[in-house]
Amino acid sequence: MDSPFSISPPENFDFSDFPSWPNWIRRFERFRVAAGLDQKGEAYQVNSLVYAMGDKADDILCTLGLSEEDKKKYKPVKEAFDKYFICKHNVIYERCRFNKRSQEPGESAESFISAVYKLAEHCNYGAMQEEMIRDRLVVGIRYQGLSESLQMDSELTLAKAVLKIRQHEEIKKQQPTVRDTGGPDHNEANVDMMKYKKKFQKHTKGAQGKGSRNHEKEQRGCGRCGKTPSHSLTNCAARDAECRKCHKKGHYAALCKTKPSSVHEIQEEEEVETVFLGSVSAGGQSKTWQKTLILNGQQTTFKLDTGADVTAIPAKVYSKKKQHGPLTTATKRLLGPGDNALQVKGQFNGTIKYKEQTTEQPAVFVIQKLATPLLGLPAIEALQLAYTVDSIKEQIDIKRLYPKVFTGLGCLRGMYKIKLSKDAKPYALSLPGGVYPFPY
Repeated sequence: MDSPFSISPPENFDFSDFPSWPNWIRRFERFRVAAGLDQKGEAYQVNSLVYAMGDKADDILCTLGLSEEDKKKYKPVKEAFDKYFICKHNVIYERCRFNKRSQEPGESAESFISAVYKLAEHCNYGAMQEEMIRDRLVVGIRYQGLSESLQMDSELTLAKAVLKIRQHEEIKKQQPTVRDTGGPDHNEANVDMMKYKKKFQKHTKGAQGKGSRNHEKEQRGCGRCGKTPSHSLTNCAARDAECRKCHKKGHYAALCKTKPSSVHEIQEEEEVETVFLGSVSAGGQSKTWQKTLILNGQQTTFKLDTGADVTAIPAKVYSKKKQHGPLTTATKRLLGPGDNALQVKGQFNGTIKYKEQTTEQPAVFVIQKLATPLLGLPAIEALQLAYTVDSIKEQIDIKRLYPKVFTGLGCLRGMYKIKLSKDAKPYALSLPGGVYPFPY
């Protein structure tokens, strides 16, 4: 039967690289079957092998010590070439190479796994080979968190380790797309537990005078936010931040590369409140504690979260209801999981009412891609929507209340005479610390 497509033999063997012989001959074996050579005569197969190897193959074949009859048989010729090219391996050296193998920067998980498998071929680990490969993969991967997680799995197998490493890398590749989707059909995320974390940043103001010519540059990590290791703009915390020096977006003032127009620099520490998001849940998947409140005269349904320190509404809610007034620049930076900056459009003053209670919130944040309005703890407490239960600190003295119960040991009122049967035998119960009589 003719082949439905043309199959080319592997490239000529590199006779200066003997260790590559196993890989080359495996590829030729596949070609031999795919091209139908295994159905041909023995002499035809030998000639095909020698031709595919290259010019030096004939000369080497003459030195292998085969009889004229064996030179026409494929199996003896292949085995002779195997003995010629595959020398005896130094097990200590091979194991040293194996144990030193770690995932290189920029190397894919698949490439690292394949390399470890290949190095283990000549280590002669025997029945321990799978466990040794598993351990090398766990210790050698460059993701420390994943490595520690795998080490804590007491029932970790090689197959399970390989699967988790591949899945981890695949999820890492998907994050830029997952974190930057904004289509109308995209299921937005609910934002919970906003927490303040105070940081100090250097903020420079210009004044007249002579400019400083000494500018110390340190680029140990990202040139936009300063965090290590370096990362893409998509995952950068300063992606949407506005520089206080040049007023451009995409970097912090401390890392601004724009030369100051002023001559003297006055540095002052400015306290910046950063809002972090503690959890993100997919929209519409769980029931939440919600209340319909009046925000600036408009009914708005909020999700109540006592772990949130700020109140926020989605940008689409702000756009629909015009009574909230103009936006001002946000006074706090809002960061999401992985220190990714949220897209904050600004903030406005909000008057929130619930029944007879009213609270003034000086900063209600407007956030892009926020699924539902979120009511923070300050507003919840002001509107009396949550109550706390103080712990009971009063200690009750039981002995003082019931003194008779704790007076004496086994004292009974009056005299009691116990009659025993004639065949009664003494009995004692052994307890830790001694032997105590058992009453009967």
